[in-house]
Amino acid sequence: KHAQDTLGLDVFCGQLEDAPLTPGFDVVCAWDTVEHVPDPLSLWRTVRSLVADDGVVLFSTPYVSSLPARLLGTRWWTLKPTEHIWHFTPRTHALVLARAGLALTRVIRSPLTPANAGRLDSLVGVARPIPGA
Repeated sequence: KHAQDTLGLDVFCGQLEDAPLTPGFDVVCAWDTVEHVPDPLSLWRTVRSLVADDGVVLFSTPYVSSLPARLLGTRWWTLKPTEHIWHFTPRTHALVLARAGLALTRVIRSPLTPANAGRLDSLVGVARPIPGA
């Protein structure tokens, strides 16, 4: 409401697959999103249909194989069953993305990297469309 009324932005509220978007985006970002959606494969398939063949997909998410997750176990602060309904590792991200027609080309885990600054248990992923997928 604030974005529409105060900032005058065109805002769509709803599911990505229902949004009135035209395919061909150069970049699609999903920051701290995929762990919240009921069907991550469906999300990535929709993203693949929207990103240009030479485009890029960027995302961030907590990952269950991070050092804090392994050290803290069930006390890991990102275990929030009502919010984070999926937990991923870099490998499981790659598998789901591939099924959606996207190739995981880079994983940034370091909290010292600006893209992931200060985030000990999160990663930033870079994916690109698989040709012909």
